[in-house]
Amino acid sequence: MSSRTNVRTSVSDMVDFIKQKTSSNLVEAVRRGDFELDDEGLRKVLSLVDLSVSQAYSQAYTGVEKALNSLK
Repeated sequence: MSSRTNVRTSVSDMVDFIKQKTSSNLVEAVRRGDFELDDEGLRKVLSLVDLSVSQAYSQAYTGVEKALNSLK
């Protein structure tokens, strides 16, 4: 596996972890009563967070690609 592929995989794994941890923290906060959301509201917020992080990753990854290209 090339270094470029390793970096791409690592960044993707990191973003997945960020989404999972954020979702877990939101669910926990709702269950503790820190936020008042019903199950449908929570589902919508979790979906929005997942979509937002995915969009940010897609838009920001070009910077990672440029950095990798400059290492050549």
